Amino acid sequence: MKQLLPSAAAAAVLACTPLVSQAGDHILQGRLTPIGYGDYDFDVKFNLNDGSTFGTDTGGDYLSSDLGFTYIYSLDSAGAIISDLELEYFQVDSDAGGEFERTDLKLTLGYKTPVNVVPFVGYRRAVQGDGFFDDEFAIEKGFFLGGSYTGIPLGDFASMSVSAAYNFNNYEVTDSFDFDTGGISAKVSVLLSSIPIAINLKYQSFSETDSKELKGLGVDNFSYKETYTTYLNFTWYYATKVM
Repeated sequence: MKQLLPSAAAAAVLACTPLVSQAGDHILQGRLTPIGYGDYDFDVKFNLNDGSTFGTDTGGDYLSSDLGFTYIYSLDSAGAIISDLELEYFQVDSDAGGEFERTDLKLTLGYKTPVNVVPFVGYRRAVQGDGFFDDEFAIEKGFFLGGSYTGIPLGDFASMSVSAAYNFNNYEVTDSFDFDTGGISAKVSVLLSSIPIAINLKYQSFSETDSKELKGLGVDNFSYKETYTTYLNFTWYYATKVM
């Protein structure tokens, strides 16, 4: 599907860590999200210098899965230093016809304070194409900056964490042109108390209404907006090791 495709960058998240540790502990945690479901909306319009206009307004749905690893260095009453690596895969069915696949790789560094506030910074590289880690269609990359609040009690049943970040992205149609975009990503995660499973809802929306990068290509102005929503997925924290 060789057309301008919507990027879908994954939102930055540091989940509530279901463990108690001593100062100086090194903690490794693995997680797996076998399947998720969501949809996307994508709208782009180019107004050229010659007065002509072209673009697309489409949407679709997708199935996703991800694998993540977290390293935590506990500082006891001072909090904890957290690093997280996540690999996320999407198979998207477009309403415009056809399918494409997207692979996201994200690295996040954060600090969990004693009051469960977690400021974090990270970097993501996402590619879209015909297969896993294929960048035939598009490449999106950039830093994100945000924070989360973890350990919100929901009675004896569960605890909740909420996270939000601002994303500084560059979107490249492979071997063609690129432009900068920005937007908000957010996640709500409910971690069950009886079993190591979290239920998640994710959202992100990116937009841009002008771009100096496209002025030399005959574009007078353009508008771009992408909204990406994962309605529901389940994450299994399958391994936790304190060293």
